[in-house]
Amino acid sequence: MSSRHFSDKRDRVRQLRIFCEVVRTESIAEASEHLDLSPPAVSLQVRELEREIGALLLERRSTGVVPTPAGQRLHALSEPLIRNVDALFAGPMQAIETPESGRVGVATGNVGATFILPRYVKLFRERVPAGSVRLLSVPWEERLKLLLSGGVDLVCGAAAPFPEKAVHYAEMFSYAVVLIVPTDHPLARQAQLTSQSLDNERAIIPAKGTPSRRFGEHATRTIGLEPDLALEVGGWSEVKRYVEAGLGIAVVPAQCLTESDRLSVLTLDAHFDEQGYGVYFPRNETLSPAARCFLELLVPDWAESPPPRARTMTKRR
Repeated sequence: MSSRHFSDKRDRVRQLRIFCEVVRTESIAEASEHLDLSPPAVSLQVRELEREIGALLLERRSTGVVPTPAGQRLHALSEPLIRNVDALFAGPMQAIETPESGRVGVATGNVGATFILPRYVKLFRERVPAGSVRLLSVPWEERLKLLLSGGVDLVCGAAAPFPEKAVHYAEMFSYAVVLIVPTDHPLARQAQLTSQSLDNERAIIPAKGTPSRRFGEHATRTIGLEPDLALEVGGWSEVKRYVEAGLGIAVVPAQCLTESDRLSVLTLDAHFDEQGYGVYFPRNETLSPAARCFLELLVPDWAESPPPRARTMTKRR
């Protein structure tokens, strides 16, 4: 049997891995980032796989790519194969891996990526100079998919109900939901927020497509402020700047606030329960040394526990 035959087999596994990542992310560009390849290299591997299979596997659209019927069938067959190949080498690698040689994948949202995790990434790099962190800011549903598919080691986010058998959860801290207004706004002088005080007010919420949009829209409605929106813009950093400029008010998670913000903050304890924020990781799977090191920075005294019960964001009675 020729060496070229073995090379072909090896390349096919690589092509299938690339194809599966493209299907998972629905994006050539995003898949190329996760795979540490250029977008043209990813496209070339997919085209070569299509040529060998003899069928179109992906449909290119303006918003990304989706698998064709043939691509769906190939993905259903190849995705378990790639997972099993990874699992085959996971044991021996973990046996010799140290935090210094490891890479940690963490999925989080806009607040986590911008305001919470940077200091932990810095601590990790100080403790493990040769280690690396891949930090993804994605919506909650995508974070769960990444965690269960092995695309990331850890997920950071607000406490939420989750199948108990699937994950562990360790809480990092709790936080409040608050209303922010300009410092010279009439609401800044009110001791207590009432439904009447919100008359004629307009809200600023994160833009559509951002991980923070759902929270902003739901929380705004919860306090009785129907989104007759003043503005939809970026994430929480942009929302805060536009509130400072006097263009509207906003309901935000307290952990997105910093000492440099020029804002008045009103508590909303009468409207919201205290929220929990923590880290999720797969149950019944061994964390790599690097991932365990990062987890211990996030929650030094973490203990394996089931996922939390839902902490409602519904209006208190």
